[in-house]
Amino acid sequence: MIGALLRDFKIEDITFVVIGRNEAQNLSRCFTAIQKIGSNIIYVDSKSSDESIKVAQEYKIPKIVRLNSNHYSPALGRVAGADLVTTKIIQFIDGDQALAEEWPQLAINFLNKNTNAAIVHGYKKEYKVNYEDFIIKSDRRDHRSDYLQGSCCVVRDVYNRAGGFDYRFIGQEERDLYVSIHHLGYEVWYHHALMSSHYDFKLRGVKYLFFTDISVMSLVFLVKSIINKKILS
Repeated sequence: MIGALLRDFKIEDITFVVIGRNEAQNLSRCFTAIQKIGSNIIYVDSKSSDESIKVAQEYKIPKIVRLNSNHYSPALGRVAGADLVTTKIIQFIDGDQALAEEWPQLAINFLNKNTNAAIVHGYKKEYKVNYEDFIIKSDRRDHRSDYLQGSCCVVRDVYNRAGGFDYRFIGQEERDLYVSIHHLGYEVWYHHALMSSHYDFKLRGVKYLFFTDISVMSLVFLVKSIINKKILS
């Protein structure tokens, strides 16, 4: 049994990997929320043209990575951050999110109890229009998830053995990692608890979903699912 060994993860075993590009208006909220929990933070900036780096410096983030690439993506940022992590657990979080203060301990408790789980993620408050009104899209109970979010709590050893996020993906890298985790025999779980608040005011529509490179990425993980006999999940 893969997860037979007992786990004893603690809060200090978590490194928070924050990614962002031109998220200066959100980073203060993001860093403030994390620093209520811990100080082991890595910020990866995808060549922002605003004051994102300055904000990170003001919050005395211990590791700031400035990417300089012709190819930027959330996956690339997460990979760059994860490569610097030495702790047992990684909590990925985007710069336009604020982590719920209770979430890291809940995630740790869940991983300790469910020893075959490699990743756990919860639900988010989604702010789409203003800073007051939000919606919640959530499942109703804990269960083995059939999807994965970019923001999630990951056992680093399993993440590395699965190959991590594929930085060549400009989207859908979460689904790709999901398939790789299951291919190793580990599990991805949804834990019915608030993970973060997401301040996502970016406009997206049908064109974004079906007529950009994002739609092409969907086909990649679909083919990979078929090859790995995970199409039903």
